[in-house]
Amino acid sequence: MHTPFQAGFLKMSKFGTSGIIATGTNISVLYLLTSKIGFWYITSTIFAFITAFIVSFTLQKYWVFGNRDNAVIYKHASSFFIVAIINLILNTFLMYICVEYIRLEYIASQVIVSGMIAYESYFLYRKIFAMQYKKLLIKNHLT
Repeated sequence: MHTPFQAGFLKMSKFGTSGIIATGTNISVLYLLTSKIGFWYITSTIFAFITAFIVSFTLQKYWVFGNRDNAVIYKHASSFFIVAIINLILNTFLMYICVEYIRLEYIASQVIVSGMIAYESYFLYRKIFAMQYKKLLIKNHLT
């Protein structure tokens, strides 16, 4: 049994690891589409973000937050998707600012932007998965 601090640290570590995997996916797809296939970096950013979304949702739902309840997977996915769309808009806007105005390379920009988005995402995603899980526990306890 973990202390609350250990449990929180473990969850944050898993979140960080899943974030690294999703970011690696994002950057790999971004690089492949932009440098190898020749897509515009903004188009590549959108495709990379969507691919990373799928990886991130799967890892966070099942591994980080340990929520194996598939009865509410559509609620989780839709809430996660809403946050992801907001993050996609934010990601695309910040990528444009970093590349066009700050003049950073697109890969360096994506690393910086991903870190910023990861920080706010942890707290939002934790609420999404915990809230639905608590509702299910209450419902099952009362019936």
